Amino acid sequence: MRISLLFLALVLLTACFNTPETATDEKLHSGIEGVVLSLPDEGLPEEVLEGERFMVPLIVENLGAYTLEREAPGAVQLTIEPDLVLFESWDVPPGAQDSGQTVLFPLRGKSVASIAGEKSRLRVILKAKPIAATLNARDTRVVFSVCYPYRTQFEEQVCIDPSPDSQMTKSCEPETLESVDGQGGPIEITEVQQLVLPGEHPDDVNVQFIIRAENSGDGLLLHHEDYPLSCLGRDGSRKPGVYIKKIAFSDFSYVEGKGGDIECYPLPMREVAGGYETRCLLTQGIQRSTPAYTTPLSIELAYGYKETISHEVRILSVSSERSH
Repeated sequence: MRISLLFLALVLLTACFNTPETATDEKLHSGIEGVVLSLPDEGLPEEVLEGERFMVPLIVENLGAYTLEREAPGAVQLTIEPDLVLFESWDVPPGAQDSGQTVLFPLRGKSVASIAGEKSRLRVILKAKPIAATLNARDTRVVFSVCYPYRTQFEEQVCIDPSPDSQMTKSCEPETLESVDGQGGPIEITEVQQLVLPGEHPDDVNVQFIIRAENSGDGLLLHHEDYPLSCLGRDGSRKPGVYIKKIAFSDFSYVEGKGGDIECYPLPMREVAGGYETRCLLTQGIQRSTPAYTTPLSIELAYGYKETISHEVRILSVSSERSH
């Protein structure tokens, strides 16, 4: 009997150590990172001779929950000092497209199959130009900017109570929804407050959600469709900001560009202290006599985003290098 119990304990202990971690929807839609740029620990040029070709590698990772598709890809833009450095070419992975100093790329986000998201590596080939004969060296900076469209998806259970002042026993009570772990993107919904307002008919009420979000990343907001123009150094025709892509609860919904029975204003969300805010009002009344009930609330934000990283290179004069 003791041997059997010992064997069972060993089996359970082994199972605890060998069971792989599964990717749940909660894990996928968490965190505050989207597409990020980084430079490798090795292979970065620190010094080059004037007239010499050199290569700068770049790592692009999608650490969030939204996938960049070919139809709406991310964009990496190279910025150099043209009097010191000449752009020659890109070395890009399959699926990416380069045009001049810009690279367009799709990149998968976190999924059940890949909890870490997708990583891509680029390399740019540059050439150092001659520097003034009176100088021994010049410092220059190679700058990479990534601009991309992204989505943040918020999913929570919400209690709808058309008669909040009623003293009758209820199955649930409305409360302010809060989030501190993010939803898998640099813009996170931090709070959703619910209000019950008088409807057009005395027996009806309108439900309103006050949605608050903040930029928890290190980048800048762009418009989710005009985002490539920012990486090209041009102004888009539409205002950068956080937009409600869609919101839905019970049988009610709003979808950007299609409307619905929920109206959100203002769009983009207005800037307030510490973040952004908008109000979404159900325009169709709910009868006051409807019992309190629990239903999923789904909110999806759309925005463009930009982050920048740079690397400094010293260009040495040939004459100075020979003198050493």
